Amino acid sequence: MATSAIARKINRIRVLRTLLQSPSMSRAEVARDLGLTKSTLSNVVGDLLADNLIVEHELENGPSRVGRPGIMLGLNANGAFFLGVEISVGALKVAALDLTAKQVCLITKSLPGGATPRLAFARLKRMVAQLFQQLPPNSEIKGMGVGLPGFLDTNGVLLHAPHLGWRDVRARDELQSLFQWPVFVDNDANLSAFGEWYLNQSLRNCQVALVSVSSGVGCGFISDGRIVRGAHGLAGEVGHIVVNEKNEKLTPQPVTLERVIDKDALLEAYRDHTGASISLKQLIAARRAGEPAAINISAIWSKWMAYGLLSVIYAYDPDVIVIAGDIAEFFELCKELVQSHLSKILVDGYPRARLATSTLGIDSCAIGAAAYTHRMMFDTMMIEGIGV
Repeated sequence: MATSAIARKINRIRVLRTLLQSPSMSRAEVARDLGLTKSTLSNVVGDLLADNLIVEHELENGPSRVGRPGIMLGLNANGAFFLGVEISVGALKVAALDLTAKQVCLITKSLPGGATPRLAFARLKRMVAQLFQQLPPNSEIKGMGVGLPGFLDTNGVLLHAPHLGWRDVRARDELQSLFQWPVFVDNDANLSAFGEWYLNQSLRNCQVALVSVSSGVGCGFISDGRIVRGAHGLAGEVGHIVVNEKNEKLTPQPVTLERVIDKDALLEAYRDHTGASISLKQLIAARRAGEPAAINISAIWSKWMAYGLLSVIYAYDPDVIVIAGDIAEFFELCKELVQSHLSKILVDGYPRARLATSTLGIDSCAIGAAAYTHRMMFDTMMIEGIGV
């Protein structure tokens, strides 16, 4: 690619990124902020207007202004859309963000237990078609991110998703064959972490770890705005850390972190303690009501959760740890107790990470996947093939 063509692409992205941060600016203000000549900016703006990615509007005269109203530039919210998908145990979700990174719609459908990848992907295609009908006519999709639980390598192959029962699925290739726009896949916790960082301005200057706890435990880490994936794309699988060689029933299988803190483990502990089977929603209600059994289970769970977060702190040294997934609401009730346990077991002098609850709720993966796709359009490094 010629140097001039690269420079033009970079300037397009720089203008879009500037307008994302400052929604209404004059041409002179954009040129001054980016250090561009009037002619260079004029060419870039002309291209972006032709591509329907930006719009011009008049700035009405204020009470102290006279003369003709100024012409301002802004992003065209409907100029492009970005899709995010979560495939999880029992559910499929599809979200869409517009060019300003605002969520415009989200669809959730059930996924039968034991569903094959072929069935899940076919159902996803129908859901995307349904979502597309909710967007403005002739909407342009710039890409789609898909979050999956389990071990994904850097080639988009799902090596193993224990809770889905999937192995060796060429997820990226199979999904790309179904859609006309670019598709990428990543671990669900990675995308949830990215969404929290990207869409929450208070986290933009932070090193962020996200621990997602549902049926299983995942962890994603954002360092300097980039997902930390490790040598093989498999970083963050803290749920598989062994916390005990054998469980109390003396079975030979090692006990992992997710087997003591995920949703299923929490509800099983309550059932063992009381003999009653309840839902997570009911457990949360019982904890709020001060039920002794729920309080006792909360205390035990909080201790294990603290040990899990301790591993995240020592491994990543984050500024903030965000708790996401089905368990987030329950964690909020136990937050002070978890923090208390952490204070006791953290080495003296080691920096304490701030604990926070997800701002995106149970939809964090789908929204995060869409946010990641959105980021690609605004990242100059992508021009040279350097991934975000």
